[in-house]
Amino acid sequence: LKKKFGKVGWQIRYLGNLKTDGGRDRILQSLVDMEEHYQQMTTYLIKRYPTDVMMVVFTSIDTVQHFFWHYMDQNHPQHDVVGITKYGDAILKAYKKMDQIIAQLTSDFPEETTIILMSDHGFGPTGGRVIRLNHYLADLGLLRLHNVSGWRWSKSLLANTIKGLDSVLRSTLPSDYKARLARFFPKLRRQWESYYTEFYNINWKETKAYCYEVLTFPPSIWINLKYLRQYGIVEPGSEYEKLIQYITEKLYELRDPVTGKQLITRVYRKEEIYHGPYLDHAPDLIITWWDGIPLVAKPSFSGNKQESVVEFKGANPITSGEWGGIHKLHGFLILKGAPFKRGGQLNTAGIVDPVPTLLYLLDLPIPDDLDGRVLYEAFTKEFTISHDVSTRKDNDNDHKGYVERTYSDEEAIKIEEQLRGLGYIE
Repeated sequence: LKKKFGKVGWQIRYLGNLKTDGGRDRILQSLVDMEEHYQQMTTYLIKRYPTDVMMVVFTSIDTVQHFFWHYMDQNHPQHDVVGITKYGDAILKAYKKMDQIIAQLTSDFPEETTIILMSDHGFGPTGGRVIRLNHYLADLGLLRLHNVSGWRWSKSLLANTIKGLDSVLRSTLPSDYKARLARFFPKLRRQWESYYTEFYNINWKETKAYCYEVLTFPPSIWINLKYLRQYGIVEPGSEYEKLIQYITEKLYELRDPVTGKQLITRVYRKEEIYHGPYLDHAPDLIITWWDGIPLVAKPSFSGNKQESVVEFKGANPITSGEWGGIHKLHGFLILKGAPFKRGGQLNTAGIVDPVPTLLYLLDLPIPDDLDGRVLYEAFTKEFTISHDVSTRKDNDNDHKGYVERTYSDEEAIKIEEQLRGLGYIE
């Protein structure tokens, strides 16, 4: 691919430079160039290497909605009344461009090709509300920090220095250099991240609950459970259950600083969302970011003691790299091809359903422990009559000797860089 099409641009860099119209124009053009590049490569691969299943991911619509929603939406709390003239249709143009790309791609497909088009989420406006959950847990006495005195004061100074250097290094060092640093100095990287996130200052022996406040989405809450966490202090059983109930009640007590209404509409226990042998790896409480008032997370302990747990920043204009749009729960799914009904509508499809549906479409057995279901209601009666569903029982013995794979330092650096560039990481 590199030989034929040149270097593959798998991410848009410098989204933090959305400070001027020139910077915004360059980003929008880069997104168009990237998607056209992907379209050309996909068409080439389909023709050169025919296969039963081909998948390609386009990301420009996600990026445009994150960073240009406040221009389009006149009801947005941070609507840009000046920028709307030039960028009010930036999202519409991105959708139109994607329509063109999909049309060009599918025109090269064999006539009998089945097409599944789906998004992994929907979109909507940010609400101008910032939440600092570790701050709240500290106010409740569930999270304790070390006293910043003596050598702790020097560590605090070091943390502030690292925060300043972090943004500079991330914006100037190429990803290859970052990967080399991570590979040759793994301990340094872990310590660096600890200082950047203020985790160095948490007194784990007196902390019952905490958050990872790195992601822009409202962070989930983890219980410092004994026998599971390295410095766990919460006993499993009744103490854990009472703590879960107490934190949930306190989260529901948080109020919107604008309306005075309940801020958080739903808090889920991990068992309500996740299941399986790795359930212990999931956060204990998950706050909905997809319903109610949109929330954006910020680190709690930035050194400014005036910062509140919940803050309304809707009166301030959106700055460079800040989101104007955020993910929503409901996306879309479109199925096209001879096996599917024409003009039908799916009302109960879930994000995990396309995988078993695809296996059924390919006459492949469906593992009996696979999440999701076959979307039978999408198929024609003729197809379902002539195609039986076969299942495969997964034997636990098949997984003996399985070694859990983790990202290498090089891979982690690339992933973190992309997430940070897109605004997902603070």
